[in-house]
Amino acid sequence: MDIPNERSSHEHRTIRGGGIIIPIAGMIGLLLTHDVRPEIFLGLMVIAVMSFLDDLYTIKPIFRITAQFMAVGLIGLQYPVIWILPILIIGVGFINTYNFMDGINGITSLYSLVVLASLYYLQTEMSSYYIIIGSAVVVFSYFNFRPRGKAIAFMGDVGSISMGMLILIPLVSLIYIRQDISLVLLVGVYGVDSVVTILIRLIRRENIFEAHRLHLYQLLCNDHGKPHLLVSASYTLAQLLVSIIYVNTIDTPLFWLVIILILVAVYAMVRFVWLHDTLSGKK
Repeated sequence: MDIPNERSSHEHRTIRGGGIIIPIAGMIGLLLTHDVRPEIFLGLMVIAVMSFLDDLYTIKPIFRITAQFMAVGLIGLQYPVIWILPILIIGVGFINTYNFMDGINGITSLYSLVVLASLYYLQTEMSSYYIIIGSAVVVFSYFNFRPRGKAIAFMGDVGSISMGMLILIPLVSLIYIRQDISLVLLVGVYGVDSVVTILIRLIRRENIFEAHRLHLYQLLCNDHGKPHLLVSASYTLAQLLVSIIYVNTIDTPLFWLVIILILVAVYAMVRFVWLHDTLSGKK
């Protein structure tokens, strides 16, 4: 059970770990993808088991991060040596970002469906993988996509971290095959929120490793009372718009940077103008 505390965005005891359906679906999807190497399957198993144990018992951070580096490292083994270190650092950061962004009802399930659909559009040869995982997300949404305080189950670390892993696997593959870093736009909305939030906390001289409620979605829901499902839908629609623009735009050098700058500008307008937040943390 997830018991609310001062950092929580929910108000009642709620089942945690309902997202276990996600890695199970991912394992099935990987088994149906004939060219996926065994170490990737093993990496998903490692991270799913450790995350589920953390949901049950609260594992020490050193063991969690070790398992995450091991799992992401197994993904990196299929790429040239020069790629392994960047995959390790960015990959572990990415799956933890997915975990941090899973803080309100519906946000991870809705957002992930858009990301999976975008990857499916660009990589139809892995259609079974995306369809199976997407179906599991839809099933989970029945228990989670509900107003604040009424969710039947949360994803827990086993769901959110595994979801990040299941997106990281094909995303890294596409970036390598196409030699195109602009594919990060497929998760651009989450990326901008996470990176800018870290920068704001550094400017405020806060410990970025301590738990907080300073992501934009948290400020909207917890400090300004916006409905969970409205905020979740807004993040999802923003990512859908970015993804549609990305896959339908003629490939122009550095065009992806323009989209990121627009996302940052919109983020800043909402946070610092509409919500009247400041870099000092004083309102």
